[in-house]
Amino acid sequence: MRRIVSVFVFSCIVLFSTICFAGLNDCPRVSVLQFNNKAKTNKNVLLDKQSIDFISEYIISALLESGKFSVVDLYFDSLDMYAQYYNVDIKELKKDQDKNRIANLFGVKYLIDGAVTGISDNNADGSTKKKLNQPHSSQPVEYKVMLQVRFTDTKTKKKCLLAQGCGLIKAKSQSGKLSASEINDVLYSAAKDAVNGTNGVLAKMKEQTQNKITS
Repeated sequence: MRRIVSVFVFSCIVLFSTICFAGLNDCPRVSVLQFNNKAKTNKNVLLDKQSIDFISEYIISALLESGKFSVVDLYFDSLDMYAQYYNVDIKELKKDQDKNRIANLFGVKYLIDGAVTGISDNNADGSTKKKLNQPHSSQPVEYKVMLQVRFTDTKTKKKCLLAQGCGLIKAKSQSGKLSASEINDVLYSAAKDAVNGTNGVLAKMKEQTQNKITS
């Protein structure tokens, strides 16, 4: 699956490589790394490794759909393709574990990573326990998942942008527990919001651009 996604993303490099925007930097080439989970454990919203791994793909999808980015996949099972495309020695490349150096070789300006930072009950009264004790309640339990996205400059290795997104979902189960598909849906929603929302990547880039103009 990773290989198929890598080939798709690699094809998108050529397609989007000439796209520019007046934001954090002109024509930014970015790479999305793995996300992780830093949220407090919630027994009704169980985030397994596979679900967390999907976040990177959701972010890539949102970035490409925005038409503002060129995305490079830096996972090691794709390095042979990049080495051939950029005429880089694959043997030396595979010895190097420094993502910033590899990113620079491929012209990547920013590395993107992040984490799920919060999972909370989003009902008006804030009482999940009360809801779960009412199995016939007409109001399902609603959860909010918070996602943080960070941009790191590959040359300076400094964080240069921090964005936030959130996803909302109502549990279909009377128990209030989210199914695997519901968890993926809410993570997808949070990733989209982290790119396109009011506190997302595009909004933060626009804010930085305006600050540069006025300063």
